[in-house]
Amino acid sequence: MNAATSPGDGHGEAAARAAAKTFRVGPVEPPASMQETIVRPGVWGWANWGGGAFDPETGILYLKSVGLDGGDRIQEFDQANAGARGAEVDADYTNRGVPAGFNGSLPFFKPPYARVVAINLNQGTIEWREPFGDMPALRNELARMGVVAPEKLGAPGPAGGN
Repeated sequence: MNAATSPGDGHGEAAARAAAKTFRVGPVEPPASMQETIVRPGVWGWANWGGGAFDPETGILYLKSVGLDGGDRIQEFDQANAGARGAEVDADYTNRGVPAGFNGSLPFFKPPYARVVAINLNQGTIEWREPFGDMPALRNELARMGVVAPEKLGAPGPAGGN
C-alpha cells in the first residue's frame, strides 16, 4: 500500500492534490511571491553548501543532493517577532520558508529525499545514486497510516549531518 492507495483516510493522492492547490506551483526557481509557493528542492536542496569529496585518481565527485520540497512566501518583515537577530534585518519584506505538504508533515513528493551521488567528471555522467539518511518521524507517521515506506527515505539537512 502507498500514499496514493491509503484506505479512505484522506492521506492519499486526492488529499495531496487538494493541499497543493493552496500553493503556487511554477517552473524551476519560480520568482518570489506573496503567495505560498512550492519549491523543489526546498531550503536544504540540490547539492547545497555542505561540500563533497573528490577522488582525483578516478575523477569521481561525491555529493549529497536533496530533493525534498518546501514552501516560500514573501511577507512583510515583523521586527517584533524577528527574534534575537531581528535588528540585523534592514528590509521591509523577507522570504519566509513555510511548511509544504499535506495532512501535517507529509511531503508532496515521493522519496528518496536525499541521496549521495557519484559524478564522473571525466565522462560527465552519474555513476550511481544511493538514498542517504532517514526520517524517523516521517517513517513513524507513515506506519501509523498503514503506508509501507521504502527501506531508505533519505534525509534533508547539511551534507555531512546525517
